[in-house]
Amino acid sequence: RYYISRDGGIISCLNAQDGSLIFREQLDAKGPYFASLIASDGKIYITSNRGIITVIEAGDRLNVLERNDFGDAIAATPAIVDSVIYIRTSKFLYAFGK
Repeated sequence: RYYISRDGGIISCLNAQDGSLIFREQLDAKGPYFASLIASDGKIYITSNRGIITVIEAGDRLNVLERNDFGDAIAATPAIVDSVIYIRTSKFLYAFGK
């Protein structure tokens, strides 16, 4: 699978073999999207510029696991290192994990 997001909170999942559309859905996190999607441990992290990170389950249908509102703009792609996810907002750097 290949996942892409676009402004307005649209997430698309494509078949990596032939490019066919598996699903296209709108998230409940509208606005611009500058950060790249990241994947870890069967989850996809989708970051909106309005500061909302939506976590979905990797799969053939949209299954939102959680939505986190940081209340601050996020333009940078989160990073995952040694089971810790780093999130940089316009004001803070957060680290979650072990």
